[in-house]
Amino acid sequence: MERRQYSKKPAERREPAKILEVIKEGAVEVKDAAAELTATIQHYENYLAHIPGRVYAACFGKHPDDLDADNKCSLFLQFCKQGSEWKIMWSKVIDVLDDFETTMKPLVDAPLTVKIAAVDMFPDLIESIENNQRELINQVKEANARLEKYIKTLPVKEGN
Repeated sequence: MERRQYSKKPAERREPAKILEVIKEGAVEVKDAAAELTATIQHYENYLAHIPGRVYAACFGKHPDDLDADNKCSLFLQFCKQGSEWKIMWSKVIDVLDDFETTMKPLVDAPLTVKIAAVDMFPDLIESIENNQRELINQVKEANARLEKYIKTLPVKEGN
């Protein structure tokens, strides 16, 4: 949580013009750093999109709006197919609701604070891909076994 900044005594304050100059100078640095983070997220997304055997994955983490750390909202990430491409999507989830419907948005278009929080969730997301792949393999094998068992119950056609 951010440390609170209490108002300073008038004698301790800098001139607003000097403060604004520093802010203006920092704007370029913030913009460049944000663009670099977005490009790195796009690179990671592209990396995941080209992993052979990739599958849908999702995970929850701390949302940057949860300033009091009371866990009333979470950041939800999912790696999923959007049209013909695989994308990392995000949404804010209000945790006090038992069930939620949410609008997923591309992470590369997210606010900077969301992108920063999402970075710490990337290890969980890739583990989710691994776990979901293993689960899918088991489901396919079980479905095939059920199908083979069912096929054995069909009457045999003459000539086949």
